[in-house]
Amino acid sequence: YRRTIIHELTHVVQGLLLGTVHPSFVDEWVSEGLAEYISGGSQYPPVLNLNRMNQLTSTYGELNPIAQHIGDDYTPDVGSKYYYPMYGLAVRYLTDHVGLNNPLSTFRDLFLELRGNAPCYVGGVCPEFEMAFNARMGIDLDEYEARFFEIIRAYLN
Repeated sequence: YRRTIIHELTHVVQGLLLGTVHPSFVDEWVSEGLAEYISGGSQYPPVLNLNRMNQLTSTYGELNPIAQHIGDDYTPDVGSKYYYPMYGLAVRYLTDHVGLNNPLSTFRDLFLELRGNAPCYVGGVCPEFEMAFNARMGIDLDEYEARFFEIIRAYLN
């Protein structure tokens, strides 16, 4: 249960930084991905290599985790077994020195920048989140979503 506790405590810290526990301030893949990355995978093994990613995509298909803005269009089984490990991978790429090398403080600053905003997901997109992400992460969110599998395969090779 240790990893699950770390995962959930990460959400507590996110809520403190945002000033709310309301989930409609950041994309689901960032919120859950950060919790998965920090916990080392709460329920299922993290994606640390291309073989693990290929195992997931051969089972579930290439479901793009970056396209999960509010995370309400998949079954719980697919969420926990596929999306959560892939969310963690997406965040790992952003933080790893072989990836974009963003320190974890970049996420803190992202959450603080969004603090006090009204819940903003209308039609699955939050413009405030996208602008803050683009300004801080070193990659355009639309590009990351469009090229996710290409970027991640190159990263894992």
